[in-house]
Amino acid sequence: MKKFCMILMAAILSLALVMPAMAKVTVGGIIFVDAFYNNYDQNFMRNNLQPPFRVGALDDEWSKFDLFNTYGTRLKVTAVNDRNDVGAYIEVRVLDEHNTSHNKTGLPETVESDQLYGWWQINPMFKLTVGQQQELISWGNTYNYFGSDRTAYAASKGFGNIGGNKIPAIRLDAKVTDAVTISGMMGYVTGGAAASWGTLEEESTTPRFDLMVDAKIGPVEIMPSYAWHKISFDRDQASAVPVGSDDDITSWAFSIPASASFGPLKLEAEYNTGQNLQNSNIDHAYAPNPGNGRYNLLKGVQGGSGAATWVMVGGVWKVYDTDYDGWWAAATYSFSRALSVKLVYGEETVEQDEAPLANQFKYDRDGWTASLTWVPAKIFTITPFYGIYDHGTARGLGTGTRQNLDLGEVTQYGVEFAIVF
Repeated sequence: MKKFCMILMAAILSLALVMPAMAKVTVGGIIFVDAFYNNYDQNFMRNNLQPPFRVGALDDEWSKFDLFNTYGTRLKVTAVNDRNDVGAYIEVRVLDEHNTSHNKTGLPETVESDQLYGWWQINPMFKLTVGQQQELISWGNTYNYFGSDRTAYAASKGFGNIGGNKIPAIRLDAKVTDAVTISGMMGYVTGGAAASWGTLEEESTTPRFDLMVDAKIGPVEIMPSYAWHKISFDRDQASAVPVGSDDDITSWAFSIPASASFGPLKLEAEYNTGQNLQNSNIDHAYAPNPGNGRYNLLKGVQGGSGAATWVMVGGVWKVYDTDYDGWWAAATYSFSRALSVKLVYGEETVEQDEAPLANQFKYDRDGWTASLTWVPAKIFTITPFYGIYDHGTARGLGTGTRQNLDLGEVTQYGVEFAIVF
């Protein structure tokens, strides 16, 4: 918590420097505390973990209790000037280190700056935002953080949802009408690992470009978005990469989120597709592992996490695009201001069908959650939740024992407490 206090003080001191020019400074945030069980079935323990962690009794079904502040826990500071046309925003979050590093209280020891940006409302039509902010791709989010670290192990995140990352960027919004806003973003991202190349001398990237249209039609809001990014690699003589090898990767993603409210009922859905997502920091949010250093099988498979696949073909390295398709849907019904129920379902497929046969694979999974949110007092909520996450089957992961593996199922249930201030 010492690091948290240091970052908090730094944020306050930074804003103090500009307070003379600011008319209003607001401090707020939310604290999430989850108490829950994860139950990993036998197939998950035997087939979804890599040696040396898949040993002994860990091959059997396993249940794990946890209690911690989730990644959704955050502190927010906003400052605006007296004309409300210039402002700044700082947000820090709890890091996802509950599985590996605890202090004596059992809480995560570190936090991170999540968003750091400022904005200028140039005129009623145009707004400029600069700094670390949320990417424009896949703007839909069901805001489930049950039992989660940064990857939010819920049906909507990692099971159909790809967005939510924060990147350093310059964003320009154009308010075309009261119902339509067009946003463009130029951001900086890294291109991901390229271990198959050997030693890289230089990495050259273009900016990542995002485009989003936010349109409201009656009770319906749709936000189609597109992202594009390219990375190129140079190599020195010592790397011994054969002449004629592929030396670039192109990533892209397309997303269509939509939502609508009809009295007490709110409906949300999103479809996502793309190629080489992880090479552009567009993460389809790997599910958290059981902890203690164990990790998911696909973490060690080229392309399995959504990155491009590198294969030696005919004496040269070739890059083969890895495809992604996913969607999620959610329904929330509010019985009153104090009580609501929510159902979420999502699924996704990661596939490599262009590489040589030994390197092709297809991986799909789906999951759902059900939750009941009760607000017994102002700013305080209690949410029991239950979820089942089917990690599906990994088909064609090269040769050997990883052919057509049932990657198992995880059942999660518990209670989330939230305090908003």
